[in-house]
Amino acid sequence: MSSIMGIQGLRPTIDIIKYSKKIAIANKESIICGWNLIKKNLKKYKTQFIPVDSEHFSIWYALRCTDIQLVDKIYITASGGPFLNLPLNKLKKVNVKQATNHPNWKMGKKISVDSATMMNKIFEIIEAKKIFNLNYNN
Repeated sequence: MSSIMGIQGLRPTIDIIKYSKKIAIANKESIICGWNLIKKNLKKYKTQFIPVDSEHFSIWYALRCTDIQLVDKIYITASGGPFLNLPLNKLKKVNVKQATNHPNWKMGKKISVDSATMMNKIFEIIEAKKIFNLNYNN
């Protein structure tokens, strides 16, 4: 399991692939920034990759017996977070304290702000594109 937060998780992830038959990765920075290196080493050492982030694990699990070429679209959903019912014209006046006040769970400030601003969903789309070799339109 590779779950070292941030880009500093990339080197250990790449290093451990050669010693494993399977690797589970829960580090979006490594996937987003270093997927080409990860993929190259997965192939070289015949290591199976399992995405652990809930959205990507669900997609992977649902597609495990399916030809990805047959998939038209994959939908990644969002809970809505602290601004779910806030009118668009009020978004310009939100602050960090409001963004970190998620109604369902407590996370660190960066993850909370990424979630509240939907940046986390952008990262998840990039991850899905890389992991499943999809076109952004799909």
